[in-house]
Amino acid sequence: MFEERFDGMLDGWKASLNALLTPLGKVFEDLSNPWISLGIIGGVLAMLVLCCVSFRRDSLKKKMQNPRVLTVCAMMMALNIILGYFTLRLSAYLRIGFGFITQPVVGMLFGPLPCLLTGMIQDVISLALNPTGAYIPAYTLSVGISGIFYGMVLYQKPVTLWRVFVAKLLVVLVGNILLNSIALAPTVASGFIGILPSRILKNLLLLPIQTVVSYLILKIVQKQKLLKILEG
Repeated sequence: MFEERFDGMLDGWKASLNALLTPLGKVFEDLSNPWISLGIIGGVLAMLVLCCVSFRRDSLKKKMQNPRVLTVCAMMMALNIILGYFTLRLSAYLRIGFGFITQPVVGMLFGPLPCLLTGMIQDVISLALNPTGAYIPAYTLSVGISGIFYGMVLYQKPVTLWRVFVAKLLVVLVGNILLNSIALAPTVASGFIGILPSRILKNLLLLPIQTVVSYLILKIVQKQKLLKILEG
């Protein structure tokens, strides 16, 4: 009964968002072109990578030459792939996966660029092991961008609930809602505006849950002083 009422309420919100966004359909219809979609996301990724490389070139080189760092990144990728097989269904709209846990850890420990590479590689491997549709390069780039955001906000910073919330909010708004929708738009008949309302609802509902879980995981990792062990 609760699930029906909850989904009914969300159906109403979705209808309202659809009514609000539909007039903008023609403005964004070009996003249904796969090359335009890839170009936009690739451009955003290139700018972010350039900024990260300019400020952290030496740090990246040092980390990518550290076997222990590479081992932890590989472990996080494997864990992400395994967790991707488990989903907790709360309603037709709300399904909680657990793959989101690993990227914040890599971002906190090693920074934006290792988190970028880890996210992109694990996305490709996940699709290869469990194909759920055609491969979408723009989606992989979008996952990498989310990794950059985690690293920019969390790397070498104290773990606080507010900081984790800011990182998750940035990933949800820019990565999951905007860029992922742009990446997926060419694959659906309804286009960018058609998939946007449901993605807005889903991601905003999951934001507080993912924030709290990520915060608890990061506090555990921080207390174990894993970074000092890896660099020591």
